[in-house]
Amino acid sequence: ATAKEEIGSKPPHSGVSDYQGFTNKQIPQLLHKAEEDGGAGDYDAAKREYGIVLRLQPGNSAAQEGLRKLAMKIEERR
Repeated sequence: ATAKEEIGSKPPHSGVSDYQGFTNKQIPQLLHKAEEDGGAGDYDAAKREYGIVLRLQPGNSAAQEGLRKLAMKIEERR
């Protein structure tokens, strides 16, 4: 495929193909790691991982839900 065809085939607001060395293929691993980190109390790492997923795939419901749960956990600790 030509560069023009590849650009044209990308839907609007589909995110980036890679971010900080991560790709869309790694989204499941990033979500798993974020859940593990959040469960272990490493909220900063979990927030970063969910953020990477959302850069790669804006609107990812698992990452959005993870951030929501994380915010609730952080609030409970205060």
